[in-house]
Amino acid sequence: MNKEKFDPRDFGFRCFELHNDTLHFFELDLGFDNTKPDLHRLNTYLTQDGDFVTIWWGFFDAGMVQFEMEGKVPEGFNFKEQYDTEMFRGFIENKAEAEIILKSIRFDERKAQSIFWDDENRLSCEVLKRK
Repeated sequence: MNKEKFDPRDFGFRCFELHNDTLHFFELDLGFDNTKPDLHRLNTYLTQDGDFVTIWWGFFDAGMVQFEMEGKVPEGFNFKEQYDTEMFRGFIENKAEAEIILKSIRFDERKAQSIFWDDENRLSCEVLKRK
């Protein structure tokens, strides 16, 4: 069995330039410069602190999007509830485990998207194509 340590970069993730002590942040690589979080982008994200990993699809920080959109969206609309989906939360120690877990959650099947305000001041969403 392959005991090589799990590195999200081996599975198509790109590490953000930010980190918090031992906590590192990743985004599924789209083939363009996504080394910094884009608050308006929906994508697959991953945090890693040692062997503890969280993977979700949605916004990098739905709370910041909610704050930024305050007063522009209907009262009671919640970006985290509408867009964020936790896919995995637990320990991944090595590549062999990662292969099984990542295959089972189908992390790479969701389409990256970007939200924006259109010309008629409506919240819109467009699919981003990987390069």
